[in-house]
Amino acid sequence: MQDLYYAPYRQVDNITSFYFEVRNNTVAPWSFPFDRVHLVATDGRQFSTITPAQVKEMVSRDLPYLVPYPYVGYYYLEDAQRGSHFNTFTSDLPYYAANHPQDIFTQALSTEPVGPGNRISGLVYFVCDLTDMTAFEVRVDLPGSDTTSDNRFVFPFIVDK
Repeated sequence: MQDLYYAPYRQVDNITSFYFEVRNNTVAPWSFPFDRVHLVATDGRQFSTITPAQVKEMVSRDLPYLVPYPYVGYYYLEDAQRGSHFNTFTSDLPYYAANHPQDIFTQALSTEPVGPGNRISGLVYFVCDLTDMTAFEVRVDLPGSDTTSDNRFVFPFIVDK
């Protein structure tokens, strides 16, 4: 898993995403159980996944705060790199956005069934603020199982501040 955390200016809800890679080792098509994935804080708070469409809706709500006005230069890193040869005083450190709004959809974990022997990878989104946590778990319960069986996967994390 890889945690990608975004807390844009004036955004009410913080969006946390985790990169999942899943391999289907069965002989039948299999779908990722988004409704059975939870982020659980040590104090018992539980957060469910949200869809890329919900992420887009949340981000679009505060769109005026996400695009700088007046125009102050380049909005994206690759635009700055294309124009950097004109400015001899540029820094190698990226301070422009490297992610585009369409990445919410293109980098998300697919909702389509995974064929036998195949694998998928992508982001799974949660609405939660990791900055007020000291530790948490990401729990995945496979469909058709209870929460006490061997079909529960638990990934513990510690928040290092």
